[in-house]
Formats: sequence, C-alpha cells, structure tokens
Amino acid sequence: EIDGTVAGAHETLAWAKMSFDYDWKGAEESFRRAIELDDGSAHAHQTYGQFLVYMGRVTEGLEELQRAVELDPISPSPTMFLSVCLGYARRHSEAVEQLDSIISLYPNHAYAHFFRASPLAGQGLHAEAIAELNKAVEYGGPEPMFLASLARVHGFMGQRDSASAYLDELMEMRERGEPYVAPDLIGWAHIGLGQHDEAMDWLERAFDEREQGLIHLKMAPHFDPLRDHPRFQALLEKMNFPEG
Repeated sequence: EIDGTVAGAHETLAWAKMSFDYDWKGAEESFRRAIELDDGSAHAHQTYGQFLVYMGRVTEGLEELQRAVELDPISPSPTMFLSVCLGYARRHSEAVEQLDSIISLYPNHAYAHFFRASPLAGQGLHAEAIAELNKAVEYGGPEPMFLASLARVHGFMGQRDSASAYLDELMEMRERGEPYVAPDLIGWAHIGLGQHDEAMDWLERAFDEREQGLIHLKMAPHFDPLRDHPRFQALLEKMNFPEG
C-alpha cells in the first residue's frame, strides 16, 4: 500500500500466497510482478522457478532457475534449488552434479549435503544418501527435516530400528514444541517405514494446519510411495493444484 513498486514485497507476498493460502493464481501474479519490477533479482527468478516446478510446469520452472543461477552463480541458494527441482523432474544424476558444484565451494554447507541425499536415494544409492544426511546433521545440527529424511531412508533400506528411533526423536521434539516439527515431516518417516495410512494421517493434519510442506505434494519424489493411495489422491484434489 505504501509503495507498490517494491519487488521484494511482491515476491514475499507471492510466497505467502503459495505456501500458506495455497492460492496458486494469486502467487503467480505476485511472482510475475516481482520479476517485472526487478528482472535482475536472482532470488525472484529462483522462487518463481520453484513455484512453477511445484505446480508441475517443469520446463518453465527450470528455465527460471537457470536464469537465477546465471544471475548469481556463487550463492548456494539458486544452484541448490535448481538441483532440488531437477530431482523433482527425476533427473537425479544432474541434480547431484549441481550440488557437487556447491559443495566444492562450501564443503560444510549443511543443506547442500541434505539436498544431495534426495537424488542419491532416488537412484537407489541409500547408503550414500545416509552418509550425506549424517553430514547435514554434523554441520547443521539435528534439524527435524534432516531427522525425517534419515528415518525415511533408513526405512527404505529395511533398517526399521534406526528408522523408528529417528521417528521417536521427532515425536519427542513435536511434543516439546521445540524445535517445531511440521506434521508432514512425521509423514516422511512413516513413508519410509511403509506405514502409509499413518503417513496420510499426518499429511491430512498438515493440510488442516496449512503447512508449507504440502506445496511439494504434486511433484516431490519422497511422496511417490503414496501416489496410488486413495487418500493421497483425495488430498491432491483438496490442494487444487493447477493443470500442468
């Protein structure tokens, strides 16, 4: 209201419309306005690219993310999220290559190691994925997202005791209320354990709580084991993702 030409304000509004309101049309309008006002903003191109990929518009989204990397090739964020979205396109080896370039510059970057785990797991390289997740914990501490991923991958490897131990740790954190554990992360752990109904319980709770993590529901590989579940299909319908 004070100044409608502030690009960053439109970008932030876009993210809020996407991640909390699930207002896909409004989010895209705000992302486009942000880029119109500041086409040189790597972050605006990055976040708009993420949005497009999450909506299933992969080719458009990857083009925006490539533009973000061109504008800011040194910062970790554009390249990391290009990698994430390559993984969402199931281009796992390319995703790993992108993260290798970041880790060569920032070897102790916890999220670079965390994001590298997903495309490794997508290629069935579960032991390598766990090694990356352990590095993420080493460099960034026991963040709930890291522990949820460890539970998921250990579960996929059949290491149920380890997976259950990470799930128990997440549940204890959630009961304490610190650090905050989003319900969809509990769902990740149950997916790894093959407990799909329990996973859906937590994803439905995430919807009720307007969790940001559900913006990944349409495209993220970590939800693939649930895609044939009737409750997952019903949740996708409730999210009302656009065609793409």
